[in-house]
Amino acid sequence: MTDIFNIDDLEGAEFGGAPVARGPVTYTELGGHYEACPKCRGTGQTRWGVCFKCQGKKGKTFVQPAGVRAANREKAADRRDLARGERVVAFKDAHPAEWAWLESRVAWEVKEPGRGVFGQSLVQGIMRYGDLTERQLAAVRTNLAKRAAALEAAGQRVATAPKIEVARIEQAFATAAANGLKRLTLRLATTTVVDGKETLKHAFTFTPAPATGKNPGATYVKEGTEYLGKVVAGVFRCVATCGDERRDDVVAAASDPAQAAIAYGKVLGQCGICARTLTDPESIARGIGPVCAANYGF
Repeated sequence: MTDIFNIDDLEGAEFGGAPVARGPVTYTELGGHYEACPKCRGTGQTRWGVCFKCQGKKGKTFVQPAGVRAANREKAADRRDLARGERVVAFKDAHPAEWAWLESRVAWEVKEPGRGVFGQSLVQGIMRYGDLTERQLAAVRTNLAKRAAALEAAGQRVATAPKIEVARIEQAFATAAANGLKRLTLRLATTTVVDGKETLKHAFTFTPAPATGKNPGATYVKEGTEYLGKVVAGVFRCVATCGDERRDDVVAAASDPAQAAIAYGKVLGQCGICARTLTDPESIARGIGPVCAANYGF
């Protein structure tokens, strides 16, 4: 039987010497590798009482030393990562369209925190189990169908988008830029006659896209704060909520921006360029401020 005592430990008051403290916290006298509890440091007690981690046993004996166990844990983690990767590859091969949607969904969730973790939770399930449940797979396919429908509708809108004459608007913006203006905006209105009086129908805002942005050369169109679409290469690409009636009015306003800006000023009492209230009698009668009109070549 292995002697688990060290003769040096007997040095104490009986032998006239001071107690000798053990040095390391790892021992092999018990036929294994003893390690003191890291929580209580081998005392079995904490400031709150018995150590909850080792239950007062002060430590534990392991067959293998700590370094070997740590290496084994790393190998096990590598094997788990490899298994997760293999499950993902298998799912991707079996369901390429669904996986593509999941990738885009996860990217969106990461980019927009607070939007939920639906995609991330599904990917974690695939990594763990290698597949999705029938309901989960059905949910992904439902979203796929919605995306396909939206893309088809967008493509249809582009295919049927009306041609729009923007040469006059582009010339107005070019003239304003040449005159030193930085923030270029045109507020154009379409009107209708109600009870013999001209009233506002729609008031649109035309703004050129930044030259360094995603749509250089395009012109954005809004009504108030509502985005209606953009004019690109002579085509008005409107959003689904724009509607045919507003779309036609955008085309009409863009075809003659000077008259549409004057209509804006006469109906709303504000300059269609700087949006300031018209107070000068001449400006009120004309429907636009003289300085703004000169800057934009109207």
